[in-house]
Amino acid sequence: MIICGIDPGTIKMGFCIYNTTSKTIIVSGSISTDKWRKLHDSQLGLLKQTSLYIQDLTEFYHPDVLWVERTFAHTALYSSLLVIMTNVIFETAKSFVKECDIKEVKSWRKLMCGKGNINKEECINYVNERFNKTFQSDEAEAIGIALAAANFYEKRNLISNSEDIPRKPKKQSKRKKLSTPTSDK
Repeated sequence: MIICGIDPGTIKMGFCIYNTTSKTIIVSGSISTDKWRKLHDSQLGLLKQTSLYIQDLTEFYHPDVLWVERTFAHTALYSSLLVIMTNVIFETAKSFVKECDIKEVKSWRKLMCGKGNINKEECINYVNERFNKTFQSDEAEAIGIALAAANFYEKRNLISNSEDIPRKPKKQSKRKKLSTPTSDK
């Protein structure tokens, strides 16, 4: 089973494509979403680029499952934008991925390591130790989300029967592809 984890952000968006069979990260990284906002000089441009990137990511790697972290709106403009961005990611992915979900921070962190009240730093340390590598914070959070999804499906014995989760037919995009999704490390 291929799982995609997304940690949305108005400055950087972390992403991870994880293979549950080999228990390996296929690709992970963080994308500077702030560049998109500045490039288009608007929040709408940021949302459009986010949608296109998620579309490219899901079309290229064909994940069976995509989980995105739920964000909360406070009073700041960027907090509200982040909530909208999360919904844009979710709605875009639903067109290409069979199982999509938006997960609360405590919920996915508990599924990742068994404890729900770990902070961001502890999450990053857990991921770094698990893979014996140092990841940037947004990337580590996205890996954590993918690991949580893997644990969720493994506990329900759905990974060994991943063929039973029917994939959506591959949707052919009418637009020209941007490029192969990779991180801008």
